[in-house]
Amino acid sequence: MKFIDQSLLQKLTQLRHNLKDIPELSGKEFKTRALLIKFLKQNTNLEIHDLGTWFYAIQRVNSSRGAIVFRADHDAILHPDGYPFHGCGHDGHSTILAGLALLLQKEKLEQSIIFLFQPSEENGQGAKQCLKLFDLENVERIYGLHNFPGFELGHIITRVGTFMCASLGLTVRFTGHQTHAATPEKGTNPAFAISQLTQILEPLSYFNGFESFKWKDLTFSSMVLATVVSIQVGQANHFGISPSNGSLQLTLRAEKQQDLSKLLTKIKETSLQLAKQYNLTLQFEVNDEFVETTNPESLTHHVNTIFSNDGLHIHELVEPFRPSEDFGYYQLEKPGVFFGIGSGLQTPPLHSHDYVFPDEIIPYGIRAFYSIVMN
Repeated sequence: MKFIDQSLLQKLTQLRHNLKDIPELSGKEFKTRALLIKFLKQNTNLEIHDLGTWFYAIQRVNSSRGAIVFRADHDAILHPDGYPFHGCGHDGHSTILAGLALLLQKEKLEQSIIFLFQPSEENGQGAKQCLKLFDLENVERIYGLHNFPGFELGHIITRVGTFMCASLGLTVRFTGHQTHAATPEKGTNPAFAISQLTQILEPLSYFNGFESFKWKDLTFSSMVLATVVSIQVGQANHFGISPSNGSLQLTLRAEKQQDLSKLLTKIKETSLQLAKQYNLTLQFEVNDEFVETTNPESLTHHVNTIFSNDGLHIHELVEPFRPSEDFGYYQLEKPGVFFGIGSGLQTPPLHSHDYVFPDEIIPYGIRAFYSIVMN
């Protein structure tokens, strides 16, 4: 793509490699944030606002119109061997946003452009922190993107409605009474409640498409999933003890937030019934909450037209992506569109141990954002 001159592309590619070399987990992106701020200060004249855990830069225009926000995330994930790495491509997202900032320096704009560099996307906390931006600046709309393996390199991936699903992590903790393994009747072991709850949820552990379906006494409008991610009861190799503590961890997922809420309520009700049956106490903990990312019809069609007129190839999804993205929290407050960039048909899957963001799609991401600005 000849959209960006070679010297600028080399500078951005080096930035992406520098980010790749300092991966940091959610909430710990100290070096990453410092590197990005330093790069923008050296290469732009933007206003930079450092809010401690996140920051934004603005190309301010004296206009009555609200600003357009472009957002990128920059946290890493954990490698199977136990160290952080950029296995989701957030190093590439931030590079694309920095590239847009550099490219717009020479343009005369009609409204302010905000470059939002967000932390902590992977645990669903970053967007919630950055919502403060809407109080600090007059914002009109917001846009974001993600790279997706399995799609043609540089193709734009869009969808009206749910683009990425809602999800949350649920921990169900049962507590009974410890006793000697020789006299289990004198204690209350949570293993049986946990095993029953797991079996009850088994029908929700299979993907059956995005059609309406029934489970127990509930009817869901579309897909829901309950994935068992951890079961823990007692302590390994303590053969003399009938344990008192146990937990079941689930990832709950749905296309629609109302179905996710309905599922969560039902699982809590069922857990309470089992706790009562087995004389156990019960605690719930919810983590990593993501609302669905939902693209409004009119604005999505408008953006698709911009992309088409600019010669970008569009792939319209029939069904949503099942993974989650915290960009949906912005869409609850302001009109916004989230879209994808194909990172190649043969690229390893996101979050796999060997995933590396392909530098070849950097100019495609910048081109997509730039097209929105200029149209």
